[in-house]
Amino acid sequence: MLPAILYIAIRWWARKNPRHAYIMRKRFIQGGRIVAYLLAGLIVVKSLKAQDEQLNYSVYRNDAKVGALQVQCHLSPGKVHYKLESTVKTRFIILFNASAKEESIFENGRMVFSSIYRKVNGHEKVNRKTELHNNLYMVSDFSSVQTKKSFVVPLNTHGLYFREPSGYGTVYSENFQRLLPVIQKGDHAYELDLPDGSVNTYYYRDGICFQIEVHSPLFNAKILLDDPATKDYSKH
Repeated sequence: MLPAILYIAIRWWARKNPRHAYIMRKRFIQGGRIVAYLLAGLIVVKSLKAQDEQLNYSVYRNDAKVGALQVQCHLSPGKVHYKLESTVKTRFIILFNASAKEESIFENGRMVFSSIYRKVNGHEKVNRKTELHNNLYMVSDFSSVQTKKSFVVPLNTHGLYFREPSGYGTVYSENFQRLLPVIQKGDHAYELDLPDGSVNTYYYRDGICFQIEVHSPLFNAKILLDDPATKDYSKH
């Protein structure tokens, strides 16, 4: 009822004051355009921000936190850019202090670049790159370079953090520079067998990896998403 009364009152005032009503109507239209532009800008900015995603994980060994891992995914038209950084500090017989930086780029669904750089106790241990040139992959390990015929890379290990690999038979490993089989082991759980004898099991919730079990000849560890809702589902 109140909106109807206000509408009638405004119309009555406009008839009595046509010149002022015209000026106010013009200002209202101009102001509405400005508001529309501002809203459009906010929508664009919001959509651009939605293209960036970051996941933070903690690394545990024997129930003690020993490291952290951060993965970023930036989406732009026809391009996906992943970045990963990790640090781990623990003790076996001696102190083990490792850090790693990884990166990969997909363009139009095709991997065009990947790299991994790792240091252990201050010494460079891994420095590998895979780059696409003229339909060939240039695969480098330190100064050694090999050429491989281009092959389809639908998903790599970086993408495993952001996407459940349902329907994927293989993923590309930046560290081993080859396609590795990924096997579903249960509801939203997938196993990746590595050439060095290690086995990584990835667990998913709502399409996002929230836990990784790492079993290697040297040690076992768990990587958990920093999320209050995260639980250890590997025993269920």
